[in-house]
Amino acid sequence: MTAPAPWTLPSFASALTGRMPGLHGAYLGADVRNMDQQPPRRLAPDVVTLAGHLRRCGYRTAAFYSNQFFAFGLAETFDHHAYHNLAAADLAAVARDWIRRHADRPFFCFVLFNDPHEPTTPRLEDLQPFLSAARARGSAATDEQIARLARWGEPPLPHLGKDRDDPGLQAALDRKLAIYAATVHEVDRAVGGLQDQLAAWDLAERTLVSVFSDHGEEFREHAAEARRWAHDPRGLAGVGHGHTQFQELLHVPWVS
Repeated sequence: MTAPAPWTLPSFASALTGRMPGLHGAYLGADVRNMDQQPPRRLAPDVVTLAGHLRRCGYRTAAFYSNQFFAFGLAETFDHHAYHNLAAADLAAVARDWIRRHADRPFFCFVLFNDPHEPTTPRLEDLQPFLSAARARGSAATDEQIARLARWGEPPLPHLGKDRDDPGLQAALDRKLAIYAATVHEVDRAVGGLQDQLAAWDLAERTLVSVFSDHGEEFREHAAEARRWAHDPRGLAGVGHGHTQFQELLHVPWVS
């Protein structure tokens, strides 16, 4: 599907309201597009979310999230909501416990896994298969170096995303992509575990599971265009997300 925005808050707000960002109000609307200076706007208070509709229909609703942008007006539309700075497996366990206690009547449980967002810190055992593929392309690095690449542009490879002709750039991107792939793998496994538990509780046949992403990630596919059109106060261009609306950011999975 096509995401309505290239970053978390407006995209999830659209998914849960059926409105585009300009209509639900949750987006970065300041003249200075720098969240350190101006936080994004919250969801407009008069906008009804999917959770609000389902609550009126008698559903129990809960949201468990590891990205704090969900607290900008979305979380409080659920009966129960909680921010947890947890890896995918542990956040899934929190959701699983809530479902176990509330599955005696219709429920809506929303789980927002933040693992593929920065800081990207997969377990080394999950990273190894993807790191091996990067090494096969001439991108050798130690696991300790990989673990430090949690954010774009930080040491030990500060040139990531910068406008410079560095012979190590592709190797650095390969390593960063390996980290990203490993975090996606961890979320995939966590979702699979939730589905297995639903089946064990005989809930699978009467529960709709919908998996989708708020946005993708840039790996310099359009770095030149990003340098011309977008601005990141960190000095990055063509990496991360939130700057442009190319397909690598807006073409996202939705599986139900």
